[in-house]
Amino acid sequence: MTVKRILANCKVLDFTHALAGPTTTRLMAEMGA
Repeated sequence: MTVKRILANCKVLDFTHALAGPTTTRLMAEMGA
């Protein structure tokens, strides 16, 4: 059985420099974005 990721069809552009931005981007990547 394969796992369907929540954000599998989303693309994310990360232009951040502070802690919250890269952390959020990493979390979104773990969800499939």
